[in-house]
Amino acid sequence: MGLAYDSGWVTGSSGSILASVDCSVFTQLKVIYAASGTNGAASVALGWVEGAGTPTPWGKRTPAYPMTPAITGNFTVAAPAANTASIYYLGAGLTGSAAAHISDWIPQGLVLTATQGAANSWARIIVIGKM
Repeated sequence: MGLAYDSGWVTGSSGSILASVDCSVFTQLKVIYAASGTNGAASVALGWVEGAGTPTPWGKRTPAYPMTPAITGNFTVAAPAANTASIYYLGAGLTGSAAAHISDWIPQGLVLTATQGAANSWARIIVIGKM
């Protein structure tokens, strides 16, 4: 897997992170939201952009429909606490908890945001992809 996007550490005084990542060449993705400092991230979000290869409509996965991708237009992900990371996976063949595996399908693009908890904290978004 290789680096698809890295915001670097952004301080609370610098404002929120807003990223758009083209995912059209990837078969697997690992999305990492990280926070550092005395406060965690106040909020994070993971959205998607429909493309020609994106099954639609996307709806939340349920036991009755296990193959339905578990992401909507804006999927709520857990904001990391101070000095931790929240990790999510998209794509088939990835291991991890069911909560962390969002979908077997890869959307055309991802829209990612993170807001720091306070001025003395940092947030970072990293997307790692496999072609």
